[in-house]
Amino acid sequence: LEAALAAVEAAPVALAFASGMAAIDHVFADLPPGSQVLLPQDYYHGVRALAREFLPARGISTRMVDQTDLDAVRAALTTETRMIWAETPSNPQCRVVDLAALAELAHGNDAILGVDSTFASPALQQPITLGADLVMHSTTKYIGGHSDVLGGALAFAQRDARHERIA
Repeated sequence: LEAALAAVEAAPVALAFASGMAAIDHVFADLPPGSQVLLPQDYYHGVRALAREFLPARGISTRMVDQTDLDAVRAALTTETRMIWAETPSNPQCRVVDLAALAELAHGNDAILGVDSTFASPALQQPITLGADLVMHSTTKYIGGHSDVLGGALAFAQRDARHERIA
């Protein structure tokens, strides 16, 4: 399964999880205390709950920013920003963001770009080819096909220390 997920995402490696939220939680848990994450204005309610209820106790702050406005993203970046978390198309409003530009902004700030690509699926979008460092899917949705299985996945741009820690 992990080899197939990596292949469809044009990634060298992927990990399977029990749910999309389990995958997301592992990504956020890998961030050191004191990190800031830039979140989109429109994003999955489970991530919203994670950001509000659990990340502050881990010493991780979040800030919502309109990721369709690259100047707003640029202005929101700080020395504490460790990740831009994008969701495109977003849930529920189906907003689309420029992943290549967000990757450039993140990398220019020594941060990573994580992308929830559940709604697009790898059939329509491969964020790693656009510069994302990791891609998350709730495989319960389009990858599973019928919402009759529960699962999640992370595909990584590199087989590196981040991948090993999360694994």
